[in-house]
Amino acid sequence: LTLWGNPWFGRRDIIPPASDARTKLIDRAMVTQGILTPEQLNEIHRIGAEMDHFRPTQLIVESQARVAGADAVAAEKARKEELKRTKKAEAEERRKQRRLEIEHRKLNDILFLGRSVSAQLHQRESDKQQLVARGLPVLETPAELATALNLTVPKLRWLAITMKSPRARITFGFKLQSEAAACANLVRRIRRLRRHSVGS
Repeated sequence: LTLWGNPWFGRRDIIPPASDARTKLIDRAMVTQGILTPEQLNEIHRIGAEMDHFRPTQLIVESQARVAGADAVAAEKARKEELKRTKKAEAEERRKQRRLEIEHRKLNDILFLGRSVSAQLHQRESDKQQLVARGLPVLETPAELATALNLTVPKLRWLAITMKSPRARITFGFKLQSEAAACANLVRRIRRLRRHSVGS
């Protein structure tokens, strides 16, 4: 609340509207001190509104435009917040739906069994006539194959997946000793052998 920036400050020819922040503060003070009653204030502002209606001024027009602009900004801000909440809810719903689809696919379908062997797993068309003619079961989907084998789809995936072991380079390390340490180690071994030979 600013005093000098208020367009109604110091004006004696008009009655400030009840929507003005400074006027609200003054009205509340007058009611609290018992100077005027709320009904009297309402009547004063009603008369002021009628005066503004029949005698519009540039100041009143600017004030109304400012109030309308503030309302428009608040409405636009509220619209954007609502749009943001809606988009966030829709995105969360899409993520939830995708998680459910992935979980369902893991339990009922197989689309990958390893590199270089999964390119045609999406093809599910079987030659039913040939299968029936040869006395073979008609199976088209991983779920049907798992059922025929009395397995679950995850168990079938685990049994059929192809994993290529990566080539690993094996390195060996050697502990190098100095000449003095090697000689000391050799002397200890010789002494140990002599003790064993004497004891035997």
